[in-house]
Amino acid sequence: MKFDKMPLSLLSPGKTQRYVSQLMPSSPLVRTGTEMEGSCFFHALSTAFKNFRDLSADEKKIHVQSLRKDLAENITLTSWFQIQNGNVAFLQIIEMMRVMIYVIPSMICTQDDDDYFSIHNIDKKVLDVLFHLLEPIQVDRDLLPDWDVECCKIEKEDVSKDIFLHRMKAKWHDIYQENIQNAIEHIEKELDPCIPKMDETARLTVIHKLSDMSYYIFDFVVEKAFQRFQEDIATYTTWINIFHFMYLIDSLDLRVNILFLDASSGLPFEGMRYFDLNRLKNNRPYVILLYFPDYHFESLGERTEMGGHPCVNRLFYKDHPVIHHYFQYLEMVKTVPNKQVSFNLKEEIIPAEDGSIISENYISTQ
Repeated sequence: MKFDKMPLSLLSPGKTQRYVSQLMPSSPLVRTGTEMEGSCFFHALSTAFKNFRDLSADEKKIHVQSLRKDLAENITLTSWFQIQNGNVAFLQIIEMMRVMIYVIPSMICTQDDDDYFSIHNIDKKVLDVLFHLLEPIQVDRDLLPDWDVECCKIEKEDVSKDIFLHRMKAKWHDIYQENIQNAIEHIEKELDPCIPKMDETARLTVIHKLSDMSYYIFDFVVEKAFQRFQEDIATYTTWINIFHFMYLIDSLDLRVNILFLDASSGLPFEGMRYFDLNRLKNNRPYVILLYFPDYHFESLGERTEMGGHPCVNRLFYKDHPVIHHYFQYLEMVKTVPNKQVSFNLKEEIIPAEDGSIISENYISTQ
C-alpha cells in the first residue's frame, strides 16, 4: 500500500506542537519531542506518565537506563526466539558465527569464558582449529538456507525453540564432520608415503570426538549472540528495532497497550498488522507513539482541559474515537488486499505553541 510522504521535522526534547492526523484531522492531537541519543522509544513511552514528566532531564536519563537494564535482564532465550518468528535470533547467531570464524577465538574468549570450556573439557587450541575448519562461505551456502526454512517452520508448524535449535545443531555437526574428514584426508596425502596411515577405527574416533565438540561450540555461539542482544537492549545509546520492543515490552508489565502512528503518512504504522490485534483490544489504556520509521519516536497526546486548566492527555481508552479509528483502519488494511485509496495532501494553517503561525501538511482520504 503506497502513501504520499509528508515532511515532518523532529521536535526538541520537551517541546509540544499540534499534530494533525488523518485518523481524526479535527482532533486536538499534539506531539512532544524526545531525546535523540538512542533511547527515544523509552522516553516517548515514559512521557505518557506524569511521574516521568515531573523528573529533571538527568533523572529521566537515569530512569530510562534502569528501564532498559530491567528489560534486558528479563529477556529469556525463549522470548528472544519469538521475535519475528526467530529471524532476529537467527541473524544475530549467524553474525556471531562470522565473528568467531574471522577472528581468532583467543581474541574473543575472555577469562569469563574459561569456565564454559573447562566444564565441557574444550582445549582452546582445539577450539581454534575447529573454528578455522568452518569457512564463512559455508555458513552462507550451507547454513543460511536451512535457517530460513526453519524460521518459516516456527510459525507454520508451531515448532518450539528447542526443536529449532536441535535441527540447526545437527546441520552444524554434519558440516563439521565432513570438514574434519576432508582435513584428515588432506593431511594424509601430504605425509611421507612411508608413514602409515591412521587405521579406520582411530580415524572414526577422531572424527566422532571432534565433530561432537561442535555441539558445544554451537551452544557457545548462541550464548554469545544472546548476550550481545541483551547488551544492545541495555545500552542507553543503542537504537533498537521497533519489532524487538513490541515482542519484549510485555516483560516490563507497564499495564498499557502501545500503538504506533507513522509520522511519514499520518496513519497507523502498517507493521502493526503483523501482531495479534486481539491482544491489544482490552481494558488497558493506550499509549500512542509517533514513529519516524527506523530512526525516532515522539510522544503523542490530546490537548484537553481539566478543572478549567489546559492540559495534555497521553493515555487513551478503548472508547476514544482515535483508538476506534486506529483499529478500524488496521482491520481494513489487513482484510482488504491491495486496497485502493486516493490520497490528497491538504494544508492547514494552525497556531504554534508560542503563538506564531505555522503550516503543517497532513494526508486525507477521499
